[in-house]
Amino acid sequence: TTHDWEGGNPDFAQVSGSSFAAPHVAGAMLLVYDWGVYDPMMIKAMMINSAEKRVVDAWDSGWGWGYLELYNLKYITDGW
Repeated sequence: TTHDWEGGNPDFAQVSGSSFAAPHVAGAMLLVYDWGVYDPMMIKAMMINSAEKRVVDAWDSGWGWGYLELYNLKYITDGW
């Protein structure tokens, strides 16, 4: 989804969807890997458990597990 606001900067657009989330999630996974967590299933569990919930404290068809929150993710890995 893109939006064209009247009088806005034409160099920027608001976009959404999983295609735009994927690079951020991949980058977060690399950070966790860099922090010393190498098991992919553990990284997935940590990302799910550190997500900020939008609607309910469970998977949601609109938001998945919530939105990525690197601060919470780092907090979890500090005790790793």
